[in-house]
Amino acid sequence: MPLSLPQPLPLIIGLALCCFGWTLYWAGVKLSGVVIGLLFGASGGLGLALIFSVEQYAVWVILGGAIIGMLLGIFLFKRLHVIFFFFIGACLGVLGGGFLTRYLVQQHVATFESLGARVLLQAACGLLTAIIVARLSRYAIITITALVGTLFILSSWDYYHIQLLFLPIFLTSLGLQTGILKFGRIEKSLEEAEGKKEEETTRHQRKRKTRK
Repeated sequence: MPLSLPQPLPLIIGLALCCFGWTLYWAGVKLSGVVIGLLFGASGGLGLALIFSVEQYAVWVILGGAIIGMLLGIFLFKRLHVIFFFFIGACLGVLGGGFLTRYLVQQHVATFESLGARVLLQAACGLLTAIIVARLSRYAIITITALVGTLFILSSWDYYHIQLLFLPIFLTSLGLQTGILKFGRIEKSLEEAEGKKEEETTRHQRKRKTRK
């Protein structure tokens, strides 16, 4: 069977997810915070303008509320991302801890015959897994977007043997997205280092001026 041309829409979606999955997700989180914060902030500013009867300054009050709302929205949505993955990790950890405690009880381990010990073990498993999942949330998003993007790319071709490319495309996407993430961190750390050097030079210059 000859290889036909791919369907453009699933191919474009798949390439975008495989190459920039984490970047698109993080931009979507920030954009959601901006939009929702803007709506709530502008609504709050309008409410304040009406409550305090300052209609002549309503535009400025609404604008100020919208800016504050956008900043708070970005901050809160970034925190909600961490809380969401923390909660997912906690649920998985408690579930795994439940299987572990059941196994230990079946093996007649004396320590876990009491309810308190079993609850403590499940709580510890939940907390540990929650911390690990929250810390590795970036890589979880990268893995999910790489998987979904690979499936979109493969579905864009009506060719049976294209399924053999699943693993190469998936692994390439993982490496590419991880590299982009690492490069962004390195660039950010270099910018922070340059900023600290500039601050130190300005401090030294001020000290020299004060001595003179």
